[in-house]
Amino acid sequence: MSKQINYTNGITLSVSKTYLYSLYLLVPVILVFSLPYFFLWGNELFNYWENKISFLKDNFLLQSFIYYISGYLFRILIIIILGIVVHEVLHGLIWIFFTKKGFRSLSFGISKPDLAPYIHCKEALPINVYRVGTVLPGIVQGILPSILGIITGNFKVFIFGLFFTWAASGDFITLWLTRKLKSEIMVQDHPKLVGCMILEKNKLNNINK
Repeated sequence: MSKQINYTNGITLSVSKTYLYSLYLLVPVILVFSLPYFFLWGNELFNYWENKISFLKDNFLLQSFIYYISGYLFRILIIIILGIVVHEVLHGLIWIFFTKKGFRSLSFGISKPDLAPYIHCKEALPINVYRVGTVLPGIVQGILPSILGIITGNFKVFIFGLFFTWAASGDFITLWLTRKLKSEIMVQDHPKLVGCMILEKNKLNNINK
């Protein structure tokens, strides 16, 4: 990758600011999806947990209870870890079809501050391709499962979608930040910050070598 990229000519946010804005979005995301779910399925969900609690009270064994909770939390942790990995892969799934080097144009790693996996595209992309790749995980893992959970009443699917909708907050923020860029604009994913650099025409050849 060329060293001549103008990193100041872009639309970016620091990771810390992105986390802060994501916290602001937590309540709106929960309300938007939870209100219709509980309106449709609140009674069934309440009855399910009421029966579950009654069963635990009538058959309470501390050792069995701890085993059940620990196993349940372990499964949730595994789902979250795998979901985060899939989230990053989905970013690159679109991008590789619009780059010269394909899969080799992507770099993978783990950010040091939060130990989160990331994927970075080293080639320039049309802004619309960048946008689609940016929001794809939030749609596939977040919005669609949330809607499916609302339609079917499946609480586990709903919670999965709700969590990964919020987890994609930074991606949706990036989409919002780039909303005014025209379709002919070429951008490159920033390797350290959230967002992208707007590339000048005379630098496109350098960046894609």
